[in-house]
This record gives sequence, C-alpha cells and structure tokens, in this order.
Amino acid sequence: MAWTRWVLLAAMAAILGVPLVMRGASARGVKGASSRVIIITPHVRQISEEFGAAFAAWHEREYGETVEVDWRGPLGTSEIIKLLQAQYAAAIRRGDIRADGTCEPGAIGFDIMFGGGSFDHRRLKDPKNASAEVVVGGERVRVSVPMSEPLGMDPVALKRWFEEPPEGLSGEPLAAWAAAPARVGVEDLYDGEQYWVATALSSFGLLYNGGVLEELGVPAPETWEGLTHAGLAGMVALADPRQSGSLATALEMILNAAAWREAVASGFDDEIAEPGWSGRAVGSHPGAMERAWWHGWRTLRELTANARYYANSSTKPPIDVSHGEAAAALAIDFYGKSQAAAVNRAGDERVRYVDPISQTSFDPDPISVLRGGPNPEIARRFVAFCLTEEAQAMWVFPPRERGGGSAGLGPSRHELHRMPVVKGMYEKYGPALMGSVNPFEVAPRAKPVGWRDGLMVMFPAFSVDVKREQGRAWRALNGMRARVRGGGAFDAERAREAEALFYSFPVTVMPDGAELEFTPENFSAIAGAWRDADFRRRCRLSYTAYFRGAYARVVELCR
Repeated sequence: MAWTRWVLLAAMAAILGVPLVMRGASARGVKGASSRVIIITPHVRQISEEFGAAFAAWHEREYGETVEVDWRGPLGTSEIIKLLQAQYAAAIRRGDIRADGTCEPGAIGFDIMFGGGSFDHRRLKDPKNASAEVVVGGERVRVSVPMSEPLGMDPVALKRWFEEPPEGLSGEPLAAWAAAPARVGVEDLYDGEQYWVATALSSFGLLYNGGVLEELGVPAPETWEGLTHAGLAGMVALADPRQSGSLATALEMILNAAAWREAVASGFDDEIAEPGWSGRAVGSHPGAMERAWWHGWRTLRELTANARYYANSSTKPPIDVSHGEAAAALAIDFYGKSQAAAVNRAGDERVRYVDPISQTSFDPDPISVLRGGPNPEIARRFVAFCLTEEAQAMWVFPPRERGGGSAGLGPSRHELHRMPVVKGMYEKYGPALMGSVNPFEVAPRAKPVGWRDGLMVMFPAFSVDVKREQGRAWRALNGMRARVRGGGAFDAERAREAEALFYSFPVTVMPDGAELEFTPENFSAIAGAWRDADFRRRCRLSYTAYFRGAYARVVELCR
C-alpha cells in the first residue's frame, strides 16, 4: 500500500536526519556568525558552554571572524560511535565517501568528536568500524574507512605542545624525539599518525555520601574493594558499560589494578610497561596471573551485586549519590568532583570524591576531526585552541567570576574539574591548580592488562541482565555467612557449593566444539571467537542462562 511506503520513507529520513535535529547545548559561539563548527560530544553542558564561548572569542582574535559552535549532545560515547557508524555507512552507500575513502566536505553532519576515552577514539581510527557494501565496476565490494582524519601537524610542533624537548636537540635527534608521542605514565597523549589528540586527562574514582553510609553502618570506601561491603547491597549506583564508555573504563581499571598489584608483589613489574605483558605473564607467571584474574573478577562480582540499578548514562549515579538516593557510585572525575563541590558549597560536606590510591590511572580525553565533516578548517582550529594555555587553564582553574586563576585565566562560570594534558601547566601553575594532583608524577607505568572485552560480553550476563537474581543470591550468601560467623549450624558442603557457584563462570563451547574455562590462559582465544557476531550472541544467551540458574541455586543452598 502507498501509505506504508511513505511511513517507511519517513522512518528512514528520521533515522538519517537525527544528527541534524539532535538536541544541541544552549551554549554556542556567536549567533549569526560567518563560520560554524559542529561538535558531537559526551561532555556535559558546562564544558560546552565554556569551550564554545572561549573558542568564539579566541577565533575572532586570531582570525578576525566570528564563529558559531554548534553542540550535539551530551550523548554516551557508545551511543556516539553507533550514530557515527550509521552516518558513515549511509555516506558510503550514497557514494559521498568513495571506495578509496576520499570525500568532499559535508559527507557527514559533524566536524568533531570532542571527549570520550582514548579507547573510543581509537575505534574512530579503525576502518573496520565504519563500512558498507557498494557496487564498484559491476562487483559488490565492502568499503571500510577511518571515521577520523589525521591532523597533519608538524610532529615536532605537536610534541612541543605537550612537553619541551631536551636542551640542545636539533635536526635528526629532534625528529627522533618527536617520533615518540608524549605520554602520561604509559598512555600516549596523541595518536602516532595524529588521528586523535588528548585535550585533558580523566581519572576514575568513587563518590560516596557519608550520611547514607553512616545510616547503613558501612565505612567510607577508599578503594574499589570498599564497594563490595555486604552492607551496601542495593545501594551502589552504576551505569551500563554497554552504554557508557567511561563506566567500562572504570571497570577495566578494577581488573588492571588487580593485575598490576600482583605483578609488583610477584616481582615481574618490569614487564608491565609494554603491550602484551599479561599474555607473557600468563606463560611465565601462571600462578600470579590466576590470582590477579580471580581477585579482579571477584571484586567486580561483589561490587555489582550491590548495584541499585544500571543507568544508561554515567551522569545519573553521581547525582543520585549527592541526593542520598544511593550510598556510592563509580564516577569519572568531572562528575564526581562536580557533585561533591556543588553539595559542599551548600554547606553539606558529607559527599566526597576519592581517587583510589594506586588503583586508578589517567586516561587521555581526546578530540578527533571527523572525515567528511562540513567545516574541516574550522575543526582543526578548534583542536589547536584546545591545546592553548588559555583552554588548558579552563579545565582546572576556578571560574573567573569567583576570581579565576593566574593572569585572569580560567572558565567563565563553571568549575570543570578536569586535569590539563600539557605537562608545563603543572610546572608553571602547580599550587594554583584546583584540587589537582600532577598525573605526570603519579600515573601508573603499566599497560592495561587487556581484559576489557570480557566486560562487554561476560559482565552483562553475570550482572546487568540478571541484576535481580544476582542481588537475591548475594543477600542469601551474606546471610549464610553471617549465620556461620555467629556460630549457627550450617552444612559445610552446602556452604562451599554456594560460595563456588556465586563466583563461578560458564564454560565456553568454541566454534570447533572445544570447551574452554574462563581463565587468563584461555581469555585470548575466547575473546577472539567473540568477534564473530553470531557466536557472541549465542554466548551471551548461554552465559545469561547459566548465571540465572547459578544464582537461583545459591539462594536454594543458603536457605
């Protein structure tokens, strides 16, 4: 019928037109400006307001023309990646992006992705994440392109933005120095091919409400393990790692912290600054890696068993903690520090943000210029602005309306609570920086252990999708433990079975029929098989069914 065709066309237009009608932040540059840059971002409104107005003023001073900053967001990083993938696939099918990846400005509707973790910006660079099938020369081929574009900056000038070279370097030695990207700890601050560059640093920590903890009789958490206290059942606010890249990074840090601690304790910490160290350690130090694996995943199982809910965005949990709707949450530094500062200014100092000592790392918060955006020149100017001293000061100085920082630097109205990415800022303004440690002095020197893929597949199966069943099993298990500690009679074999079941993982039946336990030795093979979408989907279903049954059995055993 004709009307059904019109409905389908309208639906398609709505899907493809989303980027053009998405909600924008109220902050813009100069309305009616001669130029415009369109930025999609996970950053909250306060950051958009400050950077939009500051860039407009800087651009007019530097280039003598007004510019409008058109913000699209805030959105979760996972949501942004999916939206961009849809745009690029559509542009490839339309022929706006050619088979060799070249295109004209305006092939997609955004100029910049501003913010999110380095993991997500590496996904923008990887061609396999944006592809579509098209007909070329009568044959059907798959075209894959990076969603971001190299900045094309002089490598020496780029590295100088982050740190000064050793004295006396010139010529080839200076070029060799610039060939290695600047780092914080072991994390690169920009891509070696300049597909992305960090504009700030993010840390991840705990936000807690001391008043709620006092009512529950639970001590204030100072480490990730502090959130596993049985008294926090149903009181830890979390976001879904499938929707929130920042929460996924925080959970990954818990696994990394367990591995780093075991590496140091077992004396192979000299290996942990290079990629692939966990794989080598599995072979050379199997007992140590098994202990790290067990401790990391056990911490995640207990922490998530205390979950109050799983939000679609990482912005909700800190707000609920500050309102007393939850006792604690994992939080990215900006959200945690902002909520604590807002509550404390009102005279209530019970809400506190903590970076777990020796358990958190510092993740670059990058910016990428998107391939085929409508305004590539203005986009590159925005990137250059983000690395100026003026922009770096906005992350960490108090607002100018409250006195600001040195030389009148700082945001206009809002505290942004991020860390500058330029090393010289800490050397020049150290005491004036608002509550910031120097990450270049305290960042871990360990590469991630490489177990993040497990969070995307196994984690939802043992917690997010069976939250109610997991919570019941956790309360039953802790009730049984309390009775045993109190001297009550309880069958020891049943207790051991309940403990083992709660922390257990299902066996993975591989495509070739082999059955693999979920262990550090087998993880690489299992994660590799998950790359097949159909296999991954079958695994998720079977894993979820396993955990649902295991939790039900724990409840039965603990009666």
